Amino acid sequence: GHFDLANADGTLPYPCACYEVVTCWQALPDQAPAAALLLAECNRVLRPGGILVLSAAATPLTLARLLDAAGLSTDGITPQAGGRCSAVARKVTIPISA
Repeated sequence: GHFDLANADGTLPYPCACYEVVTCWQALPDQAPAAALLLAECNRVLRPGGILVLSAAATPLTLARLLDAAGLSTDGITPQAGGRCSAVARKVTIPISA
């Protein structure tokens, strides 16, 4: 497994479409623009049909909107204790920058 952090500009240090699965545990930034960038980067590094498994300190509605904006689809978001939620999302679009 990889434990690398994002580059200083918020991008991930991996080529496009290089992973079948990406995990993100409590690493989603609090600010929406930064969270949107991270999810877009997760989408970029996922292969077509790839899966993102994540948990975040966000409301289900906020997380659903961020995932949708990043081109990721989920069948549901599970609320967790402490204002957190988790989801399994699938890549449904190829990022424009790919």
